[in-house]
Amino acid sequence: YYYDKAGNLLDNEGQGAVMSNRLPGCGRDRYGYNEWGELTTRRDQQLEWNAQGQLTRVISGNTETHYGYDALGRRTRKATYGRHTGHTARSRTDFVWEGFRLLQENV
Repeated sequence: YYYDKAGNLLDNEGQGAVMSNRLPGCGRDRYGYNEWGELTTRRDQQLEWNAQGQLTRVISGNTETHYGYDALGRRTRKATYGRHTGHTARSRTDFVWEGFRLLQENV
């Protein structure tokens, strides 16, 4: 068995039980994790996280989705771009909050 710094199983050779809480794969799909235990790869996707543990970008095929947050850690923006179109937004959603209650999603 091979583990990362956070104790997540990276590879296993042979049969046996997985002792961590990180799923190494399912069927043909394999999952990758960073040293903090955050999912970084699944199927054809790459996921990126900031220092606060918030998802900031997902790359999947020909699209990138970016996520923005305010100082309180609330998601304020989700924008999807074509990877090879000069970053022209395909879609954008802005999130409006009152305290920690989501009031509105503007598409």
